[in-house]
Amino acid sequence: MLPLAFDKKTEDSAVAAVLKSLLFFGCVVGFEWLSFGPLRARYAESINKALTPLVGQYAGFFLLRTVVECVFLVLLNWILLSFVERKSFLDIGYGSPRRSQFWKGALIGFLPGLILAVPLVVSKLADAHSSPSNFILYMPWALLEAFNLSLRVCGYGLQVLWRRFGGIAGVIATVFALNIRLAIAHPRQWTISDLGLQLASSILLPVVMSLAFSAGKSPWLPLGLVVGLRFSPPGGAVASVLWSIEKQDLWRSTFWRLDVGILHLVILLLVGLLIWRLNMEKVDDGAMKLTDIYVSSWAIGCGLSFLLILEWVLKFVEHPGPDTITENSDLLGSASVLSLYGIVVFCIWLHKSWSAIQDSSTRTTPGKAVGLLFVPLYNLYWAFRALPGFATEFNQFIKRHNLALSPLSSGIFTAYVVLCLISIVPFLGVAAVPATYVVGLLMIRHTCLAVNGLSSWKIEGDGRSDHKDRLAQASEATS
Repeated sequence: MLPLAFDKKTEDSAVAAVLKSLLFFGCVVGFEWLSFGPLRARYAESINKALTPLVGQYAGFFLLRTVVECVFLVLLNWILLSFVERKSFLDIGYGSPRRSQFWKGALIGFLPGLILAVPLVVSKLADAHSSPSNFILYMPWALLEAFNLSLRVCGYGLQVLWRRFGGIAGVIATVFALNIRLAIAHPRQWTISDLGLQLASSILLPVVMSLAFSAGKSPWLPLGLVVGLRFSPPGGAVASVLWSIEKQDLWRSTFWRLDVGILHLVILLLVGLLIWRLNMEKVDDGAMKLTDIYVSSWAIGCGLSFLLILEWVLKFVEHPGPDTITENSDLLGSASVLSLYGIVVFCIWLHKSWSAIQDSSTRTTPGKAVGLLFVPLYNLYWAFRALPGFATEFNQFIKRHNLALSPLSSGIFTAYVVLCLISIVPFLGVAAVPATYVVGLLMIRHTCLAVNGLSSWKIEGDGRSDHKDRLAQASEATS
């Protein structure tokens, strides 16, 4: 199902397309004026006071406003699609089978910020901050804001112009509308540097999102992109990296702020380049793939956990003692939650990977492969059976069934297990963790690609949908 922007069955006149877009953006701008103008002046103080026990002293109004904005944008898109286009809400692309692109976008939006943050933290130019209670609140808030932005930038207003005039006209109109929204949402006296940075960001971000929309032909890729940017360490919703106290002059300068300054624009440019490269390739339009889900989930969860642990270790090395442990308990708490998420994702990935190669000759069951990793001491041996052993079993499986698939190399699995063992060694482990993260990312990706190839064979094969019958026939032929 292609989004409205790429549906050429309905031809609008130029005037009709412009009027439809103006109606959409006019309603969006009107909502911004109402919520940041009269409603904020009249109700913000009482809402903040009422919600202080739940969300803190100043976040209540903005959190409630984000929820209301989400409802408003969904209703606005639904009304215009239903009564003007005679289509459903899903016809702007959320019903597309390309939902896996969300995870591609999340990974692309997240990694550049992490790559920037790690050397800044190691060099002590910046500090990482996080609190379990805060990110439990701000994580759904960030997700909701990302969804709202995707509805504004890639919703009905952009798509009716895109369908009639092409992408350039749609992007120009969206950029113009967002800049009007910016002026309404932040009615204060701008400095020249602040104004320039805000204008550059409000121009560059929708351009990058529109490029992602064009590449994926659905709003899922740009939505994932914004989620990745929101979770990226520079000013992120879960773990944020800010200039250290020694660099507070840089931190106070909007120009150098990591979340909105010039470095943020560099990240957006790099993300745009990655999306452009993705646009040059064939974007998959099939169902959800293991590659997209587990690579992105593990990369984000373990990447943030690694960053916070790195910050805690650096603080402890600089000021060893129990006071440092107590003062930085929030870092360890957040890292523990994120590590738990990474472990859950890893276990599900490993279980599904082993499930894909089960037949009468497979020596290890999925439950056994995962379960024995939690047995103390024995798991030091079992890790080599569950991970490098999977590559061996996978290669034997495709050989038994005469599948024209590339074999897996056990080297990267062995390297990952060895690096994991080194990473638990005091001090030496700190140096091994970055390599463990990169090798683990590559290991999961290679495995998922192999399993996806196996899944394609299961579906296509010789035209039969029952894979169990095919495996039974193959087993009889090889016995």
